[in-house]
Amino acid sequence: MAETPGSLLSPLKNDSNDATPDLGTTDAVAGATAPSHMAASGEAAAKASGKRRVKAGVSVKAKAEKSSGKGRVKKGTASAGRGGATGRDRGAREANDAVKDAASVLHTVSGGFLEPSHPLERTSRLSQAALLVHPSVDAATRSRAAFSLSLASSQQTYVAAAYSRSGRSLLLAGGAGHVAAIDWRAATPRAELFLNDKVRDATFLHNDGLFAVAQRKAAYIYDATSGGQVHVLRSHVSPAWLAFLPHHLLLASAPAGALANTPSAANAIYYTDVSTGEVVGRPRVGTPGLALGAARCAAVNVSTGTLHTGHSAGVVGIWSPSAGAPLARILSHKAGVTAVAVAPDGRWAATAGADAVTAVWDLRTWQQVRAFRNYAPVTSLDISATGVLALSYSSTVELYKDIYAGAGAGMSPAAAAAQAGSVGRGGGGVSAPVRPYMVERLPGSPVARVRFCPYEDLLGVITTASFRTLVVPGAGEAALDSRAPNPYESRRSRREQEVRAALEKLPPASIGLTTDWAKGRNKIGKQLGRKRLASEVAARAGRQERNLHRAGAAKGK
Repeated sequence: MAETPGSLLSPLKNDSNDATPDLGTTDAVAGATAPSHMAASGEAAAKASGKRRVKAGVSVKAKAEKSSGKGRVKKGTASAGRGGATGRDRGAREANDAVKDAASVLHTVSGGFLEPSHPLERTSRLSQAALLVHPSVDAATRSRAAFSLSLASSQQTYVAAAYSRSGRSLLLAGGAGHVAAIDWRAATPRAELFLNDKVRDATFLHNDGLFAVAQRKAAYIYDATSGGQVHVLRSHVSPAWLAFLPHHLLLASAPAGALANTPSAANAIYYTDVSTGEVVGRPRVGTPGLALGAARCAAVNVSTGTLHTGHSAGVVGIWSPSAGAPLARILSHKAGVTAVAVAPDGRWAATAGADAVTAVWDLRTWQQVRAFRNYAPVTSLDISATGVLALSYSSTVELYKDIYAGAGAGMSPAAAAAQAGSVGRGGGGVSAPVRPYMVERLPGSPVARVRFCPYEDLLGVITTASFRTLVVPGAGEAALDSRAPNPYESRRSRREQEVRAALEKLPPASIGLTTDWAKGRNKIGKQLGRKRLASEVAARAGRQERNLHRAGAAKGK
């Protein structure tokens, strides 16, 4: 690692004084971020920023009074025997009223998307500048959207941006070796590296403390706090991209350059267990008779643990470290695949090719449900927790919602084919035009990558010389999973999470095409299955005994 010539993040600051934003505030007011001529999802959305804390306080206080049983009345002034309302009843009524008021203000049912007030209105015409100046947008949302970095002084071309699983840290990587880990909520840099090496990709590992960088000859792991080098994975030869499987603690990559176009043994997908440093799998890509081409991009299906890779032959391969060949292949495009994304729930996938076509696939039926053409080949794809699809081409970012609406789980392949227009390689054709949900243009700034921030209505966009965030109402889902990293976790909870992740790590053999494989060794499930089997056997024996008794009684008569 070279000497630090001076931080490029020294002017990093946040325009707001609120350094600790409230999780889910963006979701609560997302329906109120539309201008006055656009109706949001709920009539009381404009009052969300002003009533949120008041109602929450009333609800908490009412619950406390209900649990104590005293309420606000004096002791002995009312009793149930005289027909009066006790403090417990009054506290229960106040709690119920507070819950109803909070439900009407905080939009517990609607998703907070922008909704046009009439059929001729288009939400895609609403720019970020017009969205953020609306008075209903609270200060926390405005401060988050104001986070941006101008990296033109570095004279580098930035190639990667990634959020941690908790959504608290941001990782930026430049092609000439500038790598920075940032706590973007507090607008403070955590670690900054100036590597005298070529960088192709970067990603966080299982928490905010470690990240991996794909450099010229190998993959390196660094500490996100001190910036020190932790380990060198020389088995990952000239990695073109990096993908991390959080439930299996596996880091995957594929070679770039000349190795990616050769049928040699080096042209493979490398899987390394980051907890032990052991290479657990190396399925070959360039085997004879398997015309996939170079693996240009990849995405992880967190639900099943499989790896989806886009190849230069227009094929998407689905891989497992325990299999020597892809588990499945999707003939997706007539030209090379440029971007791949998988929904967090593992049901849907999106692919983009050099033929300027974006396709959406149902991974349950392996059918294409939609395909539409863009103005240029797409360079990056991502899908949010609520199903919003983000794509970038040239200097334009487009977002689509309800992109797979109507493609239910019980839809037959014929119905899915009819909905998509025509199904086949590259779509075989393009279905009906799809109107974008939002569109943002960045003149003179080619977009390199788009990534949704977990738990937030924010989309991170990195260009060749800058990084900025876009507010996407309805894209985030402010629902914390107890098994996922917490954005506000302490040092002790982070250590406990690391130990739990190491103990509950799933074996590589559990990776398959179905979610049943991802369950691993489920002792509770086996116990419940044995109990269910025992109850079924007992019920069957009881029925047989009753039938024999009835038959004997009938014979005696």
